[in-house]
Amino acid sequence: MDKYVPAIMDFFGTKELNLHYIVLKDADYSDPAHLLTTYSESMSRLLQTKRRRDISIEHDPADHTISMVSDRDDRFSFHFHFIFIPQSLEKAIVEKSLEMYRSLTRGGTAIVSEDHHKALNDIACHQGFHDKEALIRHAVRERWFRDEDWYRELIRRMTSRI
Repeated sequence: MDKYVPAIMDFFGTKELNLHYIVLKDADYSDPAHLLTTYSESMSRLLQTKRRRDISIEHDPADHTISMVSDRDDRFSFHFHFIFIPQSLEKAIVEKSLEMYRSLTRGGTAIVSEDHHKALNDIACHQGFHDKEALIRHAVRERWFRDEDWYRELIRRMTSRI
């Protein structure tokens, strides 16, 4: 948030913008309501640091949304719709890869690294993908996570008018 929010603040007052962003975020087993509050507080601190008292932060825990809205004209707004992956996307893809590709397991033990980021590279190489991003794209195209709540929510958000 520290990287993107300051850049977004610069847009306020330049054009009538009412933008919505879908943010896919690893929860790393944390409570999404707690994460949302933490992000909201971080955004508020950034606004104070930038002396932007003309922007309000609103957050809706039920909808996992944080909004930045201009106090002068509410046509200037940015809405961040968070979708939380309970563990991490990398870990989920590694676990699903081990299910999908039995050749990655020998004698009941995975032949990939314990570190999920390195394991993605190992799996991509073993399965003939160019890199881990290609493996991730493949998992998305093949809808590996279609039964997961976070995946269904992501598709719902992407296909709705938010």
